[in-house]
Amino acid sequence: MIKNLTLTTNINNAENMASLIRERRSIRRFETHPVSTQQITELLQLSIQSPALDQQEAACRFILVSSPEGKESLAAGIIASFSEHGLYRRMPNKLKQMFIKRTAQIPAFLVAIQKGSTKESIKNYAAICAILQSFSLLAWDHQLGTVWNTEPYIYNKLFTDKLDLNEQEQVVCIMYVGKWKKMPNSKHRTAIKEKLTFK
Repeated sequence: MIKNLTLTTNINNAENMASLIRERRSIRRFETHPVSTQQITELLQLSIQSPALDQQEAACRFILVSSPEGKESLAAGIIASFSEHGLYRRMPNKLKQMFIKRTAQIPAFLVAIQKGSTKESIKNYAAICAILQSFSLLAWDHQLGTVWNTEPYIYNKLFTDKLDLNEQEQVVCIMYVGKWKKMPNSKHRTAIKEKLTFK
């Protein structure tokens, strides 16, 4: 009886996971009300405990930016890094302030930071991606939307200075987190048979 119950539980868990993978969407429009930092911390803790990860801990850390001051500072760093490029260099100050205000309305930013030598960088990067993917699925299961951001500004010193990184650290990704305003429609995905080779 216990064996059958365990089997049923495993099947239900697998079906739930498959459903999460199919249903999760990248969210780019968020409600403005705050997200619990405790909830994000708990979901991240679960993500780090994923059995998909190596037993050795990844050389990484995370910064959760959710205070109004922290979000404005982060947004100011983004716009400062943009200012090095053509059109953005001539952007009026009023538009810059609008960008900062709009970006700061996103409930939370989870910044993933990689540490360590180049030799370990690929392994660490893969581990961080596994953590973030687990986090995004767990967040979705708790009615929180996310989107990954890996735009070039995350490597710009004008931006990273806002995070007080040391010389051995670099930003891997910024994940936007919050309640979604509207559920996006699903997008067409290339069938796996078009990307799979048998030998």
